[in-house]
Formats: sequence, structure tokens, C-alpha cells
Amino acid sequence: MRHHPILALAATIIALADGAAWASGFQLREESGEGLGNAYAGSTAKAYDVDTLFHNPAGMTRLHGDQAGASAAWVMPSSRFRGTNSLRGVQVPGSDGGDHPLGVLVGAAYLMWDPADDWRLGLALTAPFGMRSDYDEDWVGRYHALDSELTTVNLSPSVAYRVNRSLSVAAGAQVEWVDILLTNAVDFGASDGLFRVTGDDWAWGWTASAMVEFTPSTRAGFAYRSRMRHDIRGDAAFEGVPLALAANPAFLASGTRSVITLPDTATVGVYHEITPQWAVMADVSRTGWSVFRTLRLDFDDDRPAIVQPQNWNDTWFGALGATWKPTERLTLQVGTAYDVAPVEDEFRTPRIPDSDRIWVTGGVGYTPAPGHRLSLTYGHIFGGSASIDQDDPLAGRLTGEYDNHVDLVGAQYTIRF
Repeated sequence: MRHHPILALAATIIALADGAAWASGFQLREESGEGLGNAYAGSTAKAYDVDTLFHNPAGMTRLHGDQAGASAAWVMPSSRFRGTNSLRGVQVPGSDGGDHPLGVLVGAAYLMWDPADDWRLGLALTAPFGMRSDYDEDWVGRYHALDSELTTVNLSPSVAYRVNRSLSVAAGAQVEWVDILLTNAVDFGASDGLFRVTGDDWAWGWTASAMVEFTPSTRAGFAYRSRMRHDIRGDAAFEGVPLALAANPAFLASGTRSVITLPDTATVGVYHEITPQWAVMADVSRTGWSVFRTLRLDFDDDRPAIVQPQNWNDTWFGALGATWKPTERLTLQVGTAYDVAPVEDEFRTPRIPDSDRIWVTGGVGYTPAPGHRLSLTYGHIFGGSASIDQDDPLAGRLTGEYDNHVDLVGAQYTIRF
């Protein structure tokens, strides 16, 4: 019965983890409501909360007693388009598409068991990638994109072992489900139709990490999460096809296949307590987005595949943070980060109009009772502008600029039993 609250937390976050949000590329960093307060600086080295199960499972050896944690971040992205679309030499009429990214709740849940002095077992439920946007139906670029949704749910068990006083290591597995929905309008001349693609898949991966404690106040961490290859099977269908074209094989429903490889990540971080009240931290991570070269949709019938070049690059994320602990129960956080977009101007698409961004964050932590910890955090991401010039014979030449920013509000609660 003493583990009943853990099961309740996990059940709650299973519902939250289905949400996905617009982020750099379509990677999500909101696996920790507490970590947001430091802009995720030192996430691989802090190891004073159960969210270390995602950022660096080796950090579990610093935690004592069975623990559970629930995290949620409300992500409020904004991206507005200014420009035009020209199809066969004629300007496409319509709106600017509205504020197309959707605000969503991104959740995570963590369970940790403390079976022996040097061993820890953990289970993390997270959403490491995601995207969700919805343009107005009448926007000028509707033949390029309307709805774009990619949702992931990742279950990761791990085991950590303290080798000696200074070194801890960990390894784990990943089981991940991905679900996609893509739509765009189709120009049938007198009216518009709709093209819709759906699909899902399960994939496997692994994790490895280590932590080195140089002194009681200084430590460093390294963590690696493998890439995940998803062989997505689904369906494609047209809506609003004119009667004269209804029997045309090109507009019939069909099964589909699309292979998407989600990138690996490698992160190194440091944490240092200047005094018992003050600590500073930093993280640098690399995401292998260069695996995302082409988006290809194959049909089960004989029609040609749809192929869209992406040509993304590997990216870097760097963060700095500081924490002040004025009392035993109260903690104040600040952080800043720089996040590099994986896409170059010539390959930017309206589904992911990404740009480099700067994070500024802060937070407060409070211990209401022994074994309980609450964190409330806020962040603003300055995305700047991103130009686009996409030319497609069926969708038109879409040119213009996007203005992007994101607001985030995070919360996390942990319990030690």
C-alpha cells in the first residue's frame, strides 16, 4: 500500500505524456519541471531529484530511499507567418494562417527503487520528441501544410551502480511509441480538397551514462541516448475529391510507409557548490539531427513516393544556471541557454519553421515536509525571425518570414518514501 501514491502519479502522467509541443527541431526538453528553472543547465550533474532518471540515470546513486516524481510543463509557442504563395503564376488568396503552433501540456513521471547501498533501479516515462501545429484552413500556404502532429511516449527502465566513492555508471533501455498526423489542402481548381496521412510505430533503443564526484561539492555527468528508427505504417486518404476525379487511382486511399529516425543525444554537464547556499552549473548537449535528411512517404499501390528533402544538421545546446538556497526549505533558480536550430534557410518548411533561440528562465523550489519537494518554474524562449522560400509545383512558391517565441510554465512534485 505504501507504493500506491507512486502508481497514481504514473497513471496521471501517462495521460499527460501524450501531449507534444513545438520545440527546436521537434525535440522536447520539458522532461523536468524543476530543471526548467536553470534552463536545464547541469541536468546531467545535479542529481538531487528523480528527474535525473532521464538526464543522467547514474545520478540515482546520490538519491536514497524509494522515490517518485511527476513533472508537467505547459508550453505556449507562438509562430506567425508574413508572406505570399504563388501557384502557377497566380497569388493564392487567403490569410496568414494564424498563430499555428498549439499550446499543450508535456508530462513526465519517474519511479526509483533503492534495493541496496550501491544499486538503484529506475523507470522514466517521458515525451522526448513532439510537434503540434494547426494553420487556419484558408491560409495562403495551405497546399504546403495544414495540420502537423508528431507524438512520442518513451518508457525507459535503467539500473545504476556506484563503482566507488567517485564514480557511478548506469545503463538502460528505451521503448518508444510514435504517432503522426499530417494534412494539407489540395487544389482541385474550383474547390480545395484535403490530403491526410496517419501512422504509428514502436521502436527500441538504449541509454548509457556516468557521474564523477570530484569532491562533495563538485561533480560532472555524461549521458547518451541512442537514436530510434521508426518504421511507421499508416494510411493516406483524400477528402473533397470532385466526382470527375473520384475514380482516378491517384486520389484513392492507400496504405503508407515512412521511415523516420529520431536522433541520438550526448550531453555533458558540471555542478559546483560555491557555498552551502550558492551553486552554479552548466550543460552542453549535441543532438544528431543529421539523420533527418529526407522525408519520404511510400504508398502500398503503384503511385510514386512523395519525397521532401530536409537536410538537417547536428545541433548544439548550451546552458548556464545558478541556484540560491536562502533557507533549508526554499531554493531560487535562474538560467539561460542557447539552442541551435537544425534547419538551414533554404530547407525550412512551414511544418517546422525553426530558428535559433535564446532561453531565459527562473524558478522556486519549496520543501513543505521531509521527503516532499515542489518546484514551480517559468521560461521564455526568444526565437527571432526565420525566412522561408519553398517552391513546389503542386503547392506553389511560399515566401516570407516567421516570427517565433515560446513561453513555458513548469511544475514538479517529488516524494521520498
